[in-house]
Amino acid sequence: MPTKYTTLDHEASRHERKYSPANLVMLNVGFAQERGTWNYRNVCSPFTRLYYVTKGSAALILNGVEHTLTPGHMYMVPALTPHSNINTGVFDHYYIHILEELPPGENLFERYDLPVEIEGSRDDLRLFERLWKRNADMRLSHPNPSVYDNRHSLMECVRQSRERSLHERLFSAGALLQLLSRFVERATPKYEFSDSRVRSALDFINDHYKEEFSIDEVAEIACLSTDHFIRLFRAEVGISPRQYVINLRLSRAKVLFSTESMPISEVAMEVGYTDPSYFTRLFRRHTSFTPQQYRDTFNT
Repeated sequence: MPTKYTTLDHEASRHERKYSPANLVMLNVGFAQERGTWNYRNVCSPFTRLYYVTKGSAALILNGVEHTLTPGHMYMVPALTPHSNINTGVFDHYYIHILEELPPGENLFERYDLPVEIEGSRDDLRLFERLWKRNADMRLSHPNPSVYDNRHSLMECVRQSRERSLHERLFSAGALLQLLSRFVERATPKYEFSDSRVRSALDFINDHYKEEFSIDEVAEIACLSTDHFIRLFRAEVGISPRQYVINLRLSRAKVLFSTESMPISEVAMEVGYTDPSYFTRLFRRHTSFTPQQYRDTFNT
């Protein structure tokens, strides 16, 4: 059992801590001019995509909703979100691919509901342009995700990004934070806590999700009976504590399968499961893929 909190009051809640530039890795940046060629179905990547459209239009289907991509607007596709692109004519746009290296429960998309589309500004466009011009070697070699969206390419992009000079990495991180801040400004928290005990329990789970603990123990930390804690947690978060832990662990496993070469048994251990067989059954039940099938989608 991990060390228990001594108080339920935190001087700085995990949901309010400052976002660190060190947690952002820019994988790709570039400018694309498509002419009816930006058509890719069921794309799902471990990184986040940002777009700034300058000319023409295209369609983005995300979570069953079709968004028309138009000039002067920015768009965001969160990591690990299935989506499709449709383009029949002119479509010119800047693109940035961002990998968030944060523990589960702390990244932007687990904490906030962010808008898909916002109106861009001249300053936003300048940031895209400057990132592109300063990092011309980070453009995509091919626009088709089936070519570049695999574990080998991703690991190579991460390596190249980390080998850039410190001042370039700092500039990129600063620019990315400015662009992300424009979306966060219009975001809404996924969890509006009316009870600090649930927030404390959630912070504890996020901190210790890899470790072995029971829901009874988390309820004790929150100074609640188990039944009361489960009811309160479900009311505040929308799912049961057990399902939240599973979602957290499987989310991390997906990232590891797409970015690392670890054996499945090691991935299972890394996300808190000592029994690889149980982990495999759980992963398949929640994703419709075995871990190996899921990994293979990033190894083409």
